[in-house]
Amino acid sequence: MIEWHIIGYSLGLVSALLCVCLLYTALRSRQFRMKADNAIKLINNLSEGVYRSTLDGRQLSANPALVKLNGYSSEREMLKSVASIEKEWYVEPTRRAEFKQILTKHGFVEDFVSEIRRHKTGERIWITENARLVIDKKSGAPLYYEGTVRDVSDGVRKRSAEIRLNKLADIAPGGLFQLRREIDGSYTIPFLSRPFKAMTGVEHSENNDQDKQLLAGVDDRDFPEYLKSLNDSHSKLQPWRCVFRFRKSLNDEVRWLEINALPEQTADGAIEWYGCMNDISDHKELVQRIERLAYFDPLTDLPNRRLLMNRLEQALKISSRRRDHGGLLFIDLDGFKAINDTYGHDAGDVYITKIARRIEESLRESDTVSRLGGDEFVILVHDLGVDYETAKNDAIVVANKVFSNLRRGVELNGVIQSVSCSMGINLFSGTNDDAEEIIKNADKAMYLAKAAGRNRYIVYEADQGVIQNVQKGAA
Repeated sequence: MIEWHIIGYSLGLVSALLCVCLLYTALRSRQFRMKADNAIKLINNLSEGVYRSTLDGRQLSANPALVKLNGYSSEREMLKSVASIEKEWYVEPTRRAEFKQILTKHGFVEDFVSEIRRHKTGERIWITENARLVIDKKSGAPLYYEGTVRDVSDGVRKRSAEIRLNKLADIAPGGLFQLRREIDGSYTIPFLSRPFKAMTGVEHSENNDQDKQLLAGVDDRDFPEYLKSLNDSHSKLQPWRCVFRFRKSLNDEVRWLEINALPEQTADGAIEWYGCMNDISDHKELVQRIERLAYFDPLTDLPNRRLLMNRLEQALKISSRRRDHGGLLFIDLDGFKAINDTYGHDAGDVYITKIARRIEESLRESDTVSRLGGDEFVILVHDLGVDYETAKNDAIVVANKVFSNLRRGVELNGVIQSVSCSMGINLFSGTNDDAEEIIKNADKAMYLAKAAGRNRYIVYEADQGVIQNVQKGAA
């Protein structure tokens, strides 16, 4: 007998299981649809363009960002308008073939930068693409590819501008730079041209310590003025100009550099300078040569008459203010003509140069010895004190030191030549004294010393209007 109740139970169980399966399938389908809807929403809200294309370049889908990038208002309008990506999109015709070659070989493309046309308007823009090849799991045949597109025009233009700027900076005279001071007082150098790096040895650093590299090379003698000029420019927003000595490293020579830069305040409160640095060492050397020609004797490198007059004028002002004395010693060598006649003018120049060094050895660092020309020298001494007699005695001490050093003689062509001189001494105090008159009276005293037998000095006594104190050079 058939057990109908067992059959009925079995059919009920199968029906229940079937219902459960149907319910599970429905729930899975709903979850799948929800996930698909969420994915679509995510793609549609991306700022990057997302697309799917056939292998021959026909677009199948495009998200709103890609539609907008191409100048269209809807996906339908764009897909209808685009016939060939290869011919209508890429500015460089071969670029599409390069894209396909990479995609076919590797199955993906990363950071593929190209110049394209915004499809609807024809405007040129730069984009970067990422794509992957989708393969049929059963047959292994390629179905289509899908990827993303991002507009990088701003970055490319900025990079292009940087390249052009670097090219211009490389040929511009001097080194171009950008210096930035933050509101906390720290400095960075965002831009350095290659000539700037070559001049200073400063390199880009991840630690942003280029300013420290630059400061380390500034000569200690110029460092205070360097900082002062920079701080003044910062506080007053005035042009920054500074000339300073700089050494890239201990093994490099000191060079003269000049900075010219204009500051401006940024929106965030920082100060930025845009400027140029030039190596002016050659110019500085030329100026120094001109100054030496103007103020120094080319043979002995001693101050000439022009520089002597400048220093005498300053000494007169100081003596007048302090009410103390200075002294002028006028020297003329005895028998120099015989040296020239016997050995020639070249040997005479050597003789004069050695005499100059001997006179320098007799003086303090603060004193000045000048060559007026020929065999005439003038010594300027100051700070001889308030008392006239004391000052005169101190000037005579200097004179005797000169006599003593010259008496050692100088070597000329292997022979020691004896040296003597005639000297006139004139004291001054700065009160109603005239520089030209002081030299004239010292010169007058020197000629009287020479007339009195040479190898001696005479002190000009200005108050008495007569020449006194005729003395021979110290033994």
